[in-house]
Amino acid sequence: MCAIGSSSRHENSQLIRKMRGILIDPWSNDVREITIVDEASTLQQMYELIGCSTVECVHLPNGNDLWVDEEGLLFLTHNSRFFQYKDVMPIHGRGIILGLDRKTGECKSTKLKLEDVTDSVDFYSIDEVRELVKTEY
Repeated sequence: MCAIGSSSRHENSQLIRKMRGILIDPWSNDVREITIVDEASTLQQMYELIGCSTVECVHLPNGNDLWVDEEGLLFLTHNSRFFQYKDVMPIHGRGIILGLDRKTGECKSTKLKLEDVTDSVDFYSIDEVRELVKTEY
């Protein structure tokens, strides 16, 4: 599914490909670096990290993509948590930022600094998002 950004050698000399990503988690109000191994299980790794069964890609203007739960808005509860990255509308649940090779359309490691992403993320409860949507959208 995704291309890779870096690689290293495994004990048995197989090439292991890795992508550096950034996970945004509104349930823990946390932004942290992650590594996705680019194998046949890349999509499964996204599902596990985001906590979903389908993903959707939000293209960001800075040469990166934000991967989110495609069905996130179908499962809202009073405990639902959201995040907003820069000017993107609030997203329900977790998201992963990965780089994008605009020529091939494939994923690669993000070059964004963790601190810059952390400074650009806001976290919201469902009630706060309802108010935000009333006033801004």
